[in-house]
Amino acid sequence: MSKKKCVQCGKETEKWTLRQGKPFCSQACVKKYGEKHGSKKSDVCEFC
Repeated sequence: MSKKKCVQCGKETEKWTLRQGKPFCSQACVKKYGEKHGSKKSDVCEFC
């Protein structure tokens, strides 16, 4: 897998996950992004 930049914290990692077409480096960042953008947790992450 190629490196992608996390849309929440900007960290570049090979272990990224895609949510709504955006790369995230961790579940914590997925959750933070969802809270920051006022979306329901289920909209962004099926694990939170």
